[in-house]
Amino acid sequence: MTSSESNSIRLDIHNPIRIFFPNKVAYPIPHNEVGTNTPILLRISIFNKTSNRFRLHLLQPILPELLTRDGQIIQRRLVTDEGFTNNQQNISLEQHQSREAVFFQISPNCSCGFDLPAKFFWHNNILQLKIPTIPMFSPNSFYPTSFWCFDRLEAKNYQLRFILNTSNENKWSDESNIERARTVGEISSEMLATPWLNLRLVQPLSTDSRAIEVDGVQFKIEMPESVLTIPNRQTGAKTDVKLGIQVINNTSNSLRFYQLGSINMYLIDDNERALQTLPEKISAGKPKLLTNYSVQSGKSAFFSLNGEISWRDKNVLQIAFPRKSRQQFTGNDSYYHFGELTANQSYQLQVTYKVAESATHLEEKILEKVWTGWVTLPSVNFTLVEP
Repeated sequence: MTSSESNSIRLDIHNPIRIFFPNKVAYPIPHNEVGTNTPILLRISIFNKTSNRFRLHLLQPILPELLTRDGQIIQRRLVTDEGFTNNQQNISLEQHQSREAVFFQISPNCSCGFDLPAKFFWHNNILQLKIPTIPMFSPNSFYPTSFWCFDRLEAKNYQLRFILNTSNENKWSDESNIERARTVGEISSEMLATPWLNLRLVQPLSTDSRAIEVDGVQFKIEMPESVLTIPNRQTGAKTDVKLGIQVINNTSNSLRFYQLGSINMYLIDDNERALQTLPEKISAGKPKLLTNYSVQSGKSAFFSLNGEISWRDKNVLQIAFPRKSRQQFTGNDSYYHFGELTANQSYQLQVTYKVAESATHLEEKILEKVWTGWVTLPSVNFTLVEP
């Protein structure tokens, strides 16, 4: 993995994994409606290849840069969260002051990652990308009050990278500190930059808002029921949830679609809070066969992602969907378990189908072209109700 370096400290984009999906990372443009958005969970990794500990302030700002595919710079601007109340700002300031001396440390020859929960959304009929100015090292990290915003985006290809100033003089996130960042191509020895990540914004089909088409392949998310009933807590009952992806091959060639490790899921509540996955319990039973689909030109296939709602130890309401992978020690089916669900709450589920570029080495063996790439489908919404 190559990235820009500063004294053997490396920075790279870990999600989506850039080297696995070099050319095709596609996201759908959301509906032009208030409260509708396309989440994009970005994860950045720092690799410390030195013999010393690397210190990074918890409120250290990180700078995104966005280009069109032909190199045109998309100007960024700094905005504050309009949803923040005065009371929340006061709490944030107290947290800010209490953390001025707090640094995150990375041991020699180790790495760490942090999240940047971004989103595409519409504002005054302008499509925007909004990215926090400071990273989240854990789900309970300091909530950012300022964001980078890129305006007037459209259905086309973009390149995204991030820059981090490693200077010890950079101690916390404020507007003057952030605005001192350099412009594209002017990276000093104290600044780290990730390689460019290729992004593609895709308009959902005019005939079906749950479907997008990428390079002649149509992907559609299917979730027939949007209101789901919570099962009885005492009886151990479960509520089945129908979910899946329909794929239509509109290219002139047959394509092979692999399933193993092909699914990412991201669940958000109506406060735009990402739900964390619960640890998997060791399960018994025979693993299901992960079918690889050969789809002829003009034909379709359906990838079932059916899940269920249940109570975990009778006190935590959870929803589970298949990962299309195996548990590490048992080899049994692995699932995403999203917990801490509540009644009368609305949730937004985002599903990504992904196959790494390395899968193309199988083409000589199967004598068929293998589909590779990263396609995030339009989100689906559901609500949980009491029986």
